[in-house]
Amino acid sequence: MEQEMYYGMLTARPCADNPEAAECDGAYVNCFVRAEDPAEAKERAKALLAAEGWELTEVRTLRRAQRERYAQDPEMSRCYDEALEYGESAVIYTWEKEE
Repeated sequence: MEQEMYYGMLTARPCADNPEAAECDGAYVNCFVRAEDPAEAKERAKALLAAEGWELTEVRTLRRAQRERYAQDPEMSRCYDEALEYGESAVIYTWEKEE
């Protein structure tokens, strides 16, 4: 079976050993992963986050992706192209701890 590109909008929390854990409560994550099906895409996204020191807390969106959809967004286009080359890519937007 051929791999397809998937887009995921996720939320995550920093792992205890993540240096950002002292300052952040969590993050929104936009990612692209190449996978054979949605279940594999979710597992690849989870592994990508873990490698960066994040724990997946929620999958808000997970769908097949075509580059044309992101043509007007330079950051997302760059992320998509990186995933084409390396199989995965993510942009992590953290939020700070509340006082």
